[in-house]
Amino acid sequence: MRKLASHRNVCTLYSRYIYKYRAFLVMELCETDLRSLIIRQGGRVSKKVALTIGAALARTVALMHSENVIHFDLKARNVLFRRVPTSAAECRQYLRICDLGLAKLEGAEGIVGSTGGGTYTHQTPEQFWGLQSNADLTKVDVYGLGVVLWELLTGERPWKGKTKEEVTRAVCEGKRPSLKKIGHGQRWLLKWMWDEDPSKRPTAEKCAEVLEAQALNC
Repeated sequence: MRKLASHRNVCTLYSRYIYKYRAFLVMELCETDLRSLIIRQGGRVSKKVALTIGAALARTVALMHSENVIHFDLKARNVLFRRVPTSAAECRQYLRICDLGLAKLEGAEGIVGSTGGGTYTHQTPEQFWGLQSNADLTKVDVYGLGVVLWELLTGERPWKGKTKEEVTRAVCEGKRPSLKKIGHGQRWLLKWMWDEDPSKRPTAEKCAEVLEAQALNC
């Protein structure tokens, strides 16, 4: 856990306290989040920036998984930037994953409910159906990471205008966010990350390797 806490792409937690029965966290000050960055860029970042951010996210999530930590709520609003980046390199340098409030140690008991928590627009089929006690929870993060990557590549919000009930029905029927605007090189990866069968999804480490190679050649 110490290795994870000191990683540059994980938002630093300075303190925590309880006030009037509510928990508060004092974290590293960051200037913007991924959703706001996309808006700043006119609704869509460049492909190189998208792949660079995606690779950095996947690499950080892979580290979390190596420490047996599951995030459970990967989404654009939980990806912060210490400074507003002006290049792909600065995106990688300033990126911070935050809001580990739902995170858990894999194998810990009594922490996560049947869905595992999180944001319904980024949840997996198995979360909607109800997570089994032997579920590979790292694949929940991989699916959510895929939705964030989709946001990066399209500039759009997943399932915009859809209710939780509508999203639940669509995902359980095998539907996913549209891939019409996604290039072939990333389309197959997203399909892999969103596989109905969690055991067939890639690891976060594998996603990082693929995205790093694609960013390098972009």
